[in-house]
Parts: sequence; C-alpha cells; structure tokens
Amino acid sequence: MFTLPKVKRHKISEIVEMNAEQIACFIQRGLNGCYKLCRTPEERKLGFTEIPQPGDFMILLHYKDYMDVYARALEERNIPYQIAGGSGFTASQEMRDILNVFQAVLDQEDPVRLLAVLRSQFFGISDYGLWKLKKVGGRFHIDARVSNSLDAESREIINDSFERLRRYRSWVQQLPASAAAAKIISDLGAIPYAVAGQQGKARAGYLVQSLELLASAERRGSSSFCELVSYLEMLMEKGIEEEIDLYPGDENAVRLMNLHKAKGLEAPVVILANPGKNVSAAPSQHISREGDQPRGFFLIEKRKQYKNEILGQPLNWDNCCRKEEEYLKAEEMRLLYVAATRAKNLLVVSTYPEKPEASPWCLFNEHLTDGSVLDDEESSGMINLTAKEPPLKQSSLEEARSRFFNEDITTKQASYQTVAVTAVVKSGKAFPKRVDTGRGFSWGRVIHRVLESSIKKEQVKLEHLIENLLIEEGRPSQEKDEVLKYVKGIMESPFWERVSRSSRRYVEVPFSQKTADLLPTGETLVSGVIDLVFLEEKGWVIVDYKTDTVNGKDDLRRLVDYYGPQLDLYRRFWEDITRERVVETGFYFTSINEYISR
Repeated sequence: MFTLPKVKRHKISEIVEMNAEQIACFIQRGLNGCYKLCRTPEERKLGFTEIPQPGDFMILLHYKDYMDVYARALEERNIPYQIAGGSGFTASQEMRDILNVFQAVLDQEDPVRLLAVLRSQFFGISDYGLWKLKKVGGRFHIDARVSNSLDAESREIINDSFERLRRYRSWVQQLPASAAAAKIISDLGAIPYAVAGQQGKARAGYLVQSLELLASAERRGSSSFCELVSYLEMLMEKGIEEEIDLYPGDENAVRLMNLHKAKGLEAPVVILANPGKNVSAAPSQHISREGDQPRGFFLIEKRKQYKNEILGQPLNWDNCCRKEEEYLKAEEMRLLYVAATRAKNLLVVSTYPEKPEASPWCLFNEHLTDGSVLDDEESSGMINLTAKEPPLKQSSLEEARSRFFNEDITTKQASYQTVAVTAVVKSGKAFPKRVDTGRGFSWGRVIHRVLESSIKKEQVKLEHLIENLLIEEGRPSQEKDEVLKYVKGIMESPFWERVSRSSRRYVEVPFSQKTADLLPTGETLVSGVIDLVFLEEKGWVIVDYKTDTVNGKDDLRRLVDYYGPQLDLYRRFWEDITRERVVETGFYFTSINEYISR
C-alpha cells in the first residue's frame, strides 16, 4: 500500500500530487527492473521472473477528478499511458478555445465572444493591444476596419486576425459543416500545438475525436454548421464516455481510468489511487424497490450559498433517507468489490492515515494492517508478483446458476408492459395490398429525415444532407438527384407553405403515455414518435408522413382508413400530455405529394 506523509493538513490538490508521485515512482522502479513479475504459480516454481511492462499496470480512481495529475506524473517519467473515463475532453482548453472560434464565426455581433477568441492561445493578442484598438475608436467586429491611427504593428496583427476569421466564415458558408470545422482546426494549428504540450497525446486525441463526432453527427442529419456547434457545446458540457487514443496500435501502456470503466478488465498490478476524496452526501431521492411497482420520493431543494435549503419533502422522509443510504452503501460495497478483484497478481491501495475517512478506499483499511508499505525505494525490493487463482467449488457454481435462471425471482419479472402505437393500430388488421417498388424502408427513412432537417433549419444544404443520408442508409449515391427533386416538389406544395407559416413546429416528437384501456393486458406504457406537429391560430395540427405508393383514389382511401386510428391515438396522447387542443390531424403521402386531412 501507499501511505501519504504525516502532515497536519493537506489540500486535496497536494494529496493528489503526492500520491501521483508515489505511484509513478513505483511503476518506474518496476520498469527499471527493481522488482520482477511471476505471472503464474508454475513460473514461480520454476524460478522464472520478468520485468513488468507498462501494460501490466492499471491505476483506478473512484472519481474522474484529478486524473490529469496522474497522467502528468507518468508523462514526466516517459511512461506510456492511456486514459479512459476521464473528464479531459470537458476540461480541454484547446476544445474550449475552438468552440469559441466556431461561435464567434456564427454570431459575429457578439463582441465578448470575439474578445475571447482574440485573447486565446490561437490568436494571442494581448490585453494591451486590445485596449489600444478600443482607445482609437476601433470596433470589435470581424468586418470592422482598423483605424490608421493605431500603430503599424498592432494594426497588422489585428487585421490579420480579422482576415482569418472572415476566411473561416467563408468556409462555413461554402463547405459541408464538418469539413469547414476540420479546415478551421487545421488552420489554427490546434493538433500539432496540443501534441507539443504536456499530455500531448491525450489533448490531441480530444481534437481528433471531436472531428469524428462532428462527422458522425452530420451523417445522422445535423447538416448545418450551427447544429454541429450546438452538438459540440453539449459534448463539452456533458463530457464523453469513450476517449480516443491518438496512437491506437500502442497497447503496451499503463491504463488510467475511473472505477466505473474498469468492469470486466484485469491487470497484473492494480493501484487504487487518490485517497483524499470521498464524496458522501445525504440522499436527495429515494426509490422504493418493494412491492410490484417501484415508487420515487424526492426532496425539493434550493441552492443557497454553500448549502441546499429544503423547500419540501415527502412524509416519513427520515425513513426513506435511511433506506436509501442502506442501498447506496450496498452499491458502494459492490463497486469496491469490482476494484479489489481487478488485480490478478498484486493490489496496491493508497491510504491517508491522518484522515482515513476521507478516502474512498477506507473500507479496505482494516484488512491492510499486515500489508507491505511501498513508499520508499527499498520497500518494494524484489517482489514476486504471483497470480493467485481463487478457489471455486463446482457445487457453489451450480447453486448460483440455479438461482440466476429461476423464472420466479422478482428481478426477472417485468414490472410493466410496453407497446408501440403502430403495433396497437395494426393489431388484428390486414394491411391493404402494397405495391412493391423495390426501394424498401430505407427510402422512406431518407425522405423522412430530409423533411425533418428542412423544417428544423430553413437554410439547410439539401445536396450535402441527401448525400450523407444515402451513405448512411447504404443506398446508391445516384439517387441524390431523384431524392432532391422529390423533396423540392414537397417543399413547393401548399401544405409546406402552411407549415412554414405556423408559429411553432416540432418534428420527430417522441412520447410515452401510460394507459389501461388499449390492450387486454391492462396497464401499458404506449410509446411512439409523431412525425410533425405545428401550431396554428386555432390549435395544434398533427401530421404523419406516409411513403406508401398510392395507385388511385380507392387505394388512397383504404390507406387512410387503415392508418386512421394511429392519428386518433396521437391526438389523444398529445392532448393528455400537453393539455392543449388538437384541431386537425392528417396524412401527408409523399409519393403523390398530397395532404389528406381527417
């Protein structure tokens, strides 16, 4: 185990730095041959040992915070590493500066955003230079002319910056959105700049990953630059689960990850790091898991300075809180079991003797009294790290299997039934004779998604969007002109003009509603997606797109009668959920470019 030095008081950052230094030194001594690795008991009997490799080590943190400190300690010793489950993408300064550039190009009337860009690492204009521009009456706008009264050096720097931003704007207007983003990042020199700095592989990996994510979002239909920037902003706020490695072929590296990412993984040497942070707060919600149906109880709180003020709480909240604490404690025990069982040969636990309760690994403390302390260079010595096979009896395995596969256990019984609206409508009904066009459902999906994106953004580039959708659906690119002609015909229709005039409109609206009168099975959760709903003066209008081939008026009437109950359910659920009136429902048959109201 690693123990932190006995000092009266530590800041959390100091604790992390000391622990990172201990761990990096321990790994480096192993790579230098100060201790050896026996991978199996048979190797130990034969006296066979070998020097550990970077890939033999795994560093686990209970939380994402401070993962970069451990990465930096490894990097300072030239120890290769890979990060998973960290918060580096969210904390990346390059990503934040690039996002500011994107937003400044989109919103050219925001001088504050422009100032942030000009002061960033990619432009590097000093506050003094910006002050001089303001002093001579300059405007913070990329189309502004810089006054000749400004000194020549400052004028050249600012003119060059404005010119670059105008060039980025032209790329955004002329190129596909993801291509424009990639070209801007390349022109900024962001990737080589990141590689050259500390933790360069990880930092550059975030930039490469952002381009992959933006290209993927574009293929899914987010074709405008504005949509991609909003998507990137959301990623920066929420973070990403999987992180990309700049050199994916190099697997012989120390794995550095949070505990939640370690499930299913193993390593000969596992080190539990950061013993100075253990976040434990009173529950603010409780899920009752007793009985046939789960029930939720929630506190209503308001943040007041450094603490939460309770505005309301359920009856018997103390009892609910106690039960939830018991559940969370059991969950924590399960998580610590995962941590303890990742090691095949040696488990190293970081401890904080001066404040043991502050460690997320404090439950291990009582079992570490006989453990070796690895804080100094001599203590590790020549340790034979021999893998130990845990004993498992056949009878125990059979007993566990019998319990797991028992159909009567409550965890295998569904607590509710689910069904889609389309399944309810089509149940027991014969579908009208369909004309086989050979295009399949993917053709209809392409049309649906083009119409969806066109309603969301009026200035969508249809050609680029259609190309991406055809690739995603695996359809031939030669169909682009046909789809474009098809969609433009719809957009010139009176129905489309009506949608465009509406005050509010939404596409692909998902919903779920509990009901007990649709199916004989009783209470059921019915789900569906409404293709289009828009608001007119008298109320809401619900529209469902249909790509069925229509041959004549009789065929159209049969299709309307068959699909009609689907619109009835949409109307019912929309009014139940929103408490607002639906004045009209209808189908839009794209094959004949005709809207049929019901």
